[in-house]
Amino acid sequence: MRFTLADGSPFDCPARTSIAKMLFVGNFETNEIAFVMGLLKRGDVVLDIGANAGVYTVLAGKLVGPQGHVYAFEPSKRELDVLRHNVEMNHLANVTIVERAVSNRAGTTRLAIARDGGLNSLANTHRPEQQIESWQEVETISLDQFLKEFSIPKVDFIKIDVEGAERLVFEGAATVLASKHPITILFEASDFNTRGFGYMVKDLLNQLLGWPVNLYVLGKSGRMYPITEIVPEYGNRIYNFVLKTAATQAG
Repeated sequence: MRFTLADGSPFDCPARTSIAKMLFVGNFETNEIAFVMGLLKRGDVVLDIGANAGVYTVLAGKLVGPQGHVYAFEPSKRELDVLRHNVEMNHLANVTIVERAVSNRAGTTRLAIARDGGLNSLANTHRPEQQIESWQEVETISLDQFLKEFSIPKVDFIKIDVEGAERLVFEGAATVLASKHPITILFEASDFNTRGFGYMVKDLLNQLLGWPVNLYVLGKSGRMYPITEIVPEYGNRIYNFVLKTAATQAG
């Protein structure tokens, strides 16, 4: 199905997916998209981890312009085809597609291919709606290893949507979290998914608070609210968070 994104970009997505259904009724991650569109600027370097069909990849590619760059990580062969199509359709020469899953180490692992590609995960999350159809062997890399391998001197923004594997991503990003360059990270985290990896969202948030970072809940219209204590709603009814490095706060 053909859709028009918030910035007017054309975007194709298989009709069977939850992304397509939400785009059709106009309620696909509206707060997150408002946040991203208000944050990114020309020349920024963006990592889209769990790019899927590429909503954020396309939006970011247009926002950062030719001076900036977007690295879109997507390991699923099925979703890669749609991602490549959307990048090419929007003539985004500033996008590099990385056919790997981001984890805490380099190697290989299995990716659960769900009926709805938005529920692909590095684990069986045991959610009834995941409906795993097959398993695909994929390459993995950590964020720190990726930046070193590609000689990327700085990153401005990272979006993480990896269906429960968020802790693995952050475990492989020690250098990123300690970066002297300001970095903002938008990530989704839900107990429905993290249980399949053996942890809860509160565990991840407490772990992150041990770093020199600041954490926020993402609210309506892309507004941020500081996290002062870990409450039961986090991971249960509230799923979207923002991390800002200490360098971001100083800047």
